[in-house]
Amino acid sequence: MRQIQGSWRSECHPQPADLGSGFQQIRLQVQFTHFTFITEEYDEPDCRIKRASSKSRYRFVLREPFLNKAQEPVSAIDLQAEEIPPGVAPVHPQNILSYKSGTLRLGDPASAGPDERLQKLDRSLLFSR
Repeated sequence: MRQIQGSWRSECHPQPADLGSGFQQIRLQVQFTHFTFITEEYDEPDCRIKRASSKSRYRFVLREPFLNKAQEPVSAIDLQAEEIPPGVAPVHPQNILSYKSGTLRLGDPASAGPDERLQKLDRSLLFSR
């Protein structure tokens, strides 16, 4: 639990197509019982001049570790939305988390139905310190 506490950030990457053109970087703050995601939007691929920002906040409970379907060690994590701005997709509530060598990944929301525990790690979004 202590290993995931603190500040994390993703690399600068293209925004999902449904959000329009541009780039984004996601900052994640993990504090005791909460995950706070700050998504910053940019026009250029080096993410220097911010054009917009949004913040989502979730209460979390870290559950038992297990091996997912790909036989990777992950921990179950339950997320309950407390603050989600309009137009921002919520994080899957029955998620998974992988912490390894100073990096953190969450589950890929396309890997399960809305009421199922995620099983696949999101390979496109890596958080680091």
